[in-house]
Amino acid sequence: MHRSPRPSNVEIRADDPALTSHAGLLLTGELAVRTDLVARLDQAIDAVRPFKVRRRGCSGGELLVALAELMAVGGDHLVHLDELREDEAGAELRAVGEVLAPTTAGQLMRRLNACQCQAAVSELAKVGEEVDRQLGLTAAGPVTLDLDSFDSEVYGRRKQGAAFNHRGQRCYDTQLATWAERRRILAAELRSGINEHPTAIKVLRRALKALPAEHGPVRARMDSGFESVAIFEELRRREVRFTCSLSRTPVLHRRRLEIPSRAWRPALQMPQAEIAETTYAHQGWRHEPLRLIVRRVRIPVEELSEDPRSRRRRTVPKAQLELALAGRVEYLYAYSFFYSRTSRAEGVS
Repeated sequence: MHRSPRPSNVEIRADDPALTSHAGLLLTGELAVRTDLVARLDQAIDAVRPFKVRRRGCSGGELLVALAELMAVGGDHLVHLDELREDEAGAELRAVGEVLAPTTAGQLMRRLNACQCQAAVSELAKVGEEVDRQLGLTAAGPVTLDLDSFDSEVYGRRKQGAAFNHRGQRCYDTQLATWAERRRILAAELRSGINEHPTAIKVLRRALKALPAEHGPVRARMDSGFESVAIFEELRRREVRFTCSLSRTPVLHRRRLEIPSRAWRPALQMPQAEIAETTYAHQGWRHEPLRLIVRRVRIPVEELSEDPRSRRRRTVPKAQLELALAGRVEYLYAYSFFYSRTSRAEGVS
């Protein structure tokens, strides 16, 4: 028996002009005001090249902070600026009260060149350093530098330098250098997606330059996107310890087969995982052999994905995978390789 819904006398509306759905921007807006963020970004950008061409209009600092506030509330396209523009109550909370129209923001973004963007990122690192001092945080301790690369998806056929990745997405290559202990970005680079072997030496140099003068010893953690003899040598020259995940090549798998069975030991905080260590000289590396750490994870065959694009399937050697698909083994191993120039006490993160 179905009952007809009862008529409701309750009407829910949000038509009070004093209401805002972006009240969290009060915190970021207050921080921007107290650090004089907009003015400092303007100064850094204009020191490279003057941004404003008219007395009226938006400055470079206002543009960057407005875009940051947009992303803080979940916006990921310029068209979402319209949502902030309609939020009259939130204008009092934001660092940039008068939000640009999407088309205007797009036009102004084209004025920013790479050097101006790098200057803005460097200035943000200085602002963060000053905030640390006000909070009583010292920079004398060890520094962990995370170098990460990932695909930034874009849309439109006219995106110069964009390329399709293995998932069929049109992307650029984004590179970030982050101070892990402070969770702070020190340097960033948006590279062409066509470049298949970025070295990111410039990103590394800018990140090290952005660290406080009194910082302690530095170690870097990198994914396979930074695997390059050039960057390894730059790290060695600057006395930076490093760990880098490596692409799974036949050479490394042959090196893995040379490891004696007694060398494997349980990995910390990773069930069903073991690690072993040997040495390896990367092709083109003319210095002392580095540590090669191999990790293997035992996987029951029934847990192996049937999707050939599965990431885990790519970590299994081809010969093992063929045996598993033929039903001749009950389990197999997924392997990962790490290149390291650290002490044993530091380990691999």
